[in-house]
Amino acid sequence: MAADTHAYELLFDEDGVRADLRVCRGRDSHAFNHVIVMLGELRGNPSLAENFVMPGFQDATIEDVRWIESLQREGINASRTKLWEVRKWRLIFFADHRTRRAALVAVMHRGQDYERDKALWARLRKAYERLGFDRI
Repeated sequence: MAADTHAYELLFDEDGVRADLRVCRGRDSHAFNHVIVMLGELRGNPSLAENFVMPGFQDATIEDVRWIESLQREGINASRTKLWEVRKWRLIFFADHRTRRAALVAVMHRGQDYERDKALWARLRKAYERLGFDRI
């Protein structure tokens, strides 16, 4: 079977996402289990990754995808994805549409004000550079 040349390559900021998932597991085992299953599906079918980084996208799994404006202004192509099943959690993705790569870089509780979390923003900026994504 030929590879899907239109699929996005799916990457993970392993250390950051792993730490976020530990927090998620401790706070909400249902959400943790759902996100782990969804990530397994994404790894098995990377053609789905584009859905998680296309603002305005919505389906039976994804409630909403939106740009993170403050990171966009810095040239970082980042979006926030909400899932129907785990509405208290957000997934933060980077996208490089030219090279067709998407990266999950954070999993966070809806109550976390990610726009004001300086440590998170520093982590995301470093991950963007480390992953080699193009500035927009």
